Amino acid sequence: MLGAPPSLLASQGPGLATGLAAQEGAAKKARHEDKQTCLPVTVRAVEEALGLRGDEAGEGLRFHGTDQGMLILVGVVEGLVRQPASVEFTLNDTTGRIKARHYLVSQEAKALQDLAEGQYVCVFGSVRAAPTLHVAVAGLRPLESPDEVSYHMVEAAHAALKLQKAGELPTTPSPRRPAAAAAQAPGEPGAAPMELSAPKRARLEGAALRGAVLAFLRGAAAGRPEGASLAALCGHLQPAPEEEVRAALQALVGDGDVYNTLDENHFQCV
Repeated sequence: MLGAPPSLLASQGPGLATGLAAQEGAAKKARHEDKQTCLPVTVRAVEEALGLRGDEAGEGLRFHGTDQGMLILVGVVEGLVRQPASVEFTLNDTTGRIKARHYLVSQEAKALQDLAEGQYVCVFGSVRAAPTLHVAVAGLRPLESPDEVSYHMVEAAHAALKLQKAGELPTTPSPRRPAAAAAQAPGEPGAAPMELSAPKRARLEGAALRGAVLAFLRGAAAGRPEGASLAALCGHLQPAPEEEVRAALQALVGDGDVYNTLDENHFQCV
């Protein structure tokens, strides 16, 4: 029916055309929402996700409430076994061990001839439960530097923190309304016109303070490589004390959302 001529659509009335347009819109939306992710993890994280899944073998692995299909792991090769069409080994990343199986194609057979036990590799693929628990490796490469092992661990921890805090939205309370200043009666000596006092700002704490810090860095400090100074942040976030502002910044630095620029008193958001 999508390929029908306009004369046929007109003969069927406006209802058919509207229905076809709605179907096309729904199909485009479904294609737009189809996201492919690749998550850096450790073997320990995979084991915990399998434990949360339990006996529901048909369910995919969920990491901190989100579905993840393609995973990235880094570790050392143990128990390497070469088959005519595949390579099997155990991947050890110091948090645990997991079996890995990589089916070769003609182009990859030569590239993996130098693969040996004791070599550190980076693999990406999906976890399979049959015939035994293993990683179905879609791609594999040897590491070029020992630093890549540490980098992967940092990326895995940072990704886990981001997923855990994905549902938390920092909220900032609205400022209080300005109160009217006390005024003398018009007939009394020294009478002065009524004036409005400056609005008293609410003191932010905890998550609200951290959210205000991020909002300031993303706004006033946007596009500035040096970011914003601690003094500027304290002035913007008054009456919050400097020690609480510094503690909020240290917590954001620890979470990977903020980093130092010029020195320990200048900050910029990621």
